Amino acid sequence: MRIGNRGGVLLRYVAMASAYAIAYVALRSVSFSHWSLLAGLRIGCLLLLPRRYWAALLVGEAVPLVYFNLQCLQQFGLAWTVAASVPPLLLAMPFVVWLRDALPGAQRATAQHMSGLLLCSFSASALTAVVDAWVYSFVPPSPTEIKVPLEEAASQYFLGTYLGILVLVPLLLCVFDALTQTKRETWLKLLSAHARVVGEAVALSLSMIVISISAIAAHSEFWLQLAQIVLFIPVVVFALRRGWSGAAFAGAVASCCIVWIMPEHSDRATLLAETAMALAMTTLLMLGARTTVMRRSLHEDWRNLRIARQELFLNELRIRRNIQDLDAVRAKLNLTHGQVMSRLRYCLPGDEELAYRSQLQVAEKDLDLVVGRLAPTEWDSMGHPNALWDGPIAQAVRSFGITYEVEPGGQMSLLAPDIRVALYRLACEMVTYVLTEAPSSRLVLRTYTKSERGIWSVDLDIEGAGSTMLPLGRASVLSSLGSAGLSEEDMRNRASLYKGSLLVNRSHPGFLRVHASLLDTSSDPAHDWVFGEAI
Repeated sequence: MRIGNRGGVLLRYVAMASAYAIAYVALRSVSFSHWSLLAGLRIGCLLLLPRRYWAALLVGEAVPLVYFNLQCLQQFGLAWTVAASVPPLLLAMPFVVWLRDALPGAQRATAQHMSGLLLCSFSASALTAVVDAWVYSFVPPSPTEIKVPLEEAASQYFLGTYLGILVLVPLLLCVFDALTQTKRETWLKLLSAHARVVGEAVALSLSMIVISISAIAAHSEFWLQLAQIVLFIPVVVFALRRGWSGAAFAGAVASCCIVWIMPEHSDRATLLAETAMALAMTTLLMLGARTTVMRRSLHEDWRNLRIARQELFLNELRIRRNIQDLDAVRAKLNLTHGQVMSRLRYCLPGDEELAYRSQLQVAEKDLDLVVGRLAPTEWDSMGHPNALWDGPIAQAVRSFGITYEVEPGGQMSLLAPDIRVALYRLACEMVTYVLTEAPSSRLVLRTYTKSERGIWSVDLDIEGAGSTMLPLGRASVLSSLGSAGLSEEDMRNRASLYKGSLLVNRSHPGFLRVHASLLDTSSDPAHDWVFGEAI
């Protein structure tokens, strides 16, 4: 059994080394000093693969590297062949170990770790450039070719390594994220959910390809340089719309197009364009990572807000369900009490029977008041809330000898049910606050419903507009209105659940006005941004 397990492990190591060697050979054919996709392959594999396979990666790189270097033994000599046969994968390993161990969170680079990823890429590129320049110093002078100065060779090596990492590694991370999502969803569901993103990516790629083909067809150095500059625009736009993943995809396509229209290796204009692209991708990846984190946080806050609002509405439904049960029990009690009274009609004196019936009527009235405070009738046929006009609020205020006036405005029936319920509950708390803080002989309630750019909102004003009264008992006010007696800060927090606000105005002694506004928002603000959304 152990022999079989060892054979399976060895087979996996051989398969990993072979796959890496094939990828290495394929990318080597399209890589050169200032465009090294091999560097991106190294960092990407070290980031995404478990460390137990790092030895297989070393073997997979060393075998083709030594093979290609031995073919150049007679041309460049033994010293260069030995120095160039050291796998560059060894130089990147310490930086990737730091990135995976020192940073918090997951053991791979994410949007939260983009700064660490860029620092790792920059450090690994700098060390690789120094070592490559040292290896280049062993190249013997040739009478047919002019040897590039060492510092210029080092700069090209650094640019190629760093740009290769920026092109390939973020793209590999995007693919890894997509593969992770497919474990929970099928490819068809994933593509249908992100059909807009796929369409934008295809349109972006086609536009860059058209720009490149047009520049090549023009056969003009001016148009080639102009095309290399124009290719920056789609990268910026896609990065702003789709975050760091958009910057990774658009930057990779733009970099490939820049190299595609390059007239010759080590072309000065191409080197400048690649340098600018490396700087732009570094900036846009950091900016995109920050916007992605911010939008995910905004989406999470919105989700928590929706859950809180849903819980409030579900609690209201539970109260209404309990009230219905209470009504059923009340009906049974009335029926039972009526049957008992009819049986005892000839056994009790008339005055005593009337007393029992009056007590029953008082109990029924008190029960009706309790039911009305807990779950009042919400809307009449015209769409105006009876609970605000003639419901428990009006009854409670008038029971204290206070004149109650209502000034409605707008059509509240257009608001969502949870907004209407929240408006009534908040109105109870605001009336309680006004009656307990600054009781007045006249109370005015104003509402105004409006729509701006498709978003409905409602304003609510509670104002003590009469003369000052003696303080009212807080317990009696709470009992009459069925409120919780929220403070000013608590009412403001309740309004903020609906993207609203609350203001308290005490312009002069004895005057108190409370204004609240609620928004009927049903869309996620993380997806309503002017630049689109980040995925």
